Amino acid sequence: NNIVNQAQGAAVFGSGHDVDTDGQESLVGGTGHIVEANYALATGNGNTVQGQSSVAFGDGNQVTGTSSIVSGDSSSVGGDYSFGIGENLTVNAESSISSGSGNTVSGDYSIAVGENILIDASAALSIAIGQDHQLDSGFNAVFGNSNTVATGSENIVSGASHNVTGAQSAVFGSLNVVSSTSG
Repeated sequence: NNIVNQAQGAAVFGSGHDVDTDGQESLVGGTGHIVEANYALATGNGNTVQGQSSVAFGDGNQVTGTSSIVSGDSSSVGGDYSFGIGENLTVNAESSISSGSGNTVSGDYSIAVGENILIDASAALSIAIGQDHQLDSGFNAVFGNSNTVATGSENIVSGASHNVTGAQSAVFGSLNVVSSTSG
């Protein structure tokens, strides 16, 4: 079974786990998990939990944020109080959420739902739903596919293939380039 359980009060089931002394009061089940945080939960295969009071479900995930959750396949949640569910996700931001496939959320308090969405670290308090969006500035909401908000804040963008560099704009339809400062 090759279970290494050095933690006080940890319940460990399955095989191939390594539960560090910092994994106190943790619950580990499945195969091949590494748990290095107190009050952790790991189920599935090959997950790593390093954030206190955090949870990893699925296969090959890593959670380092405190009180955070990752579920799915090959995903990583490093932000405190954050959540990721899907495959190949990265959530590095505090209090942020990602669901889907291939998303990266680095802006604090942000949400990405869909696939291949990038919310940059400078794009805090943003929402992106759909696919292939890129948000490089904060306080924006983007829906549809292939939209970019490079600069500017407080924009609402819906549709396809917009490129927004202005602020306080509402953009709908497709293939629009907006660089206004408001309106």
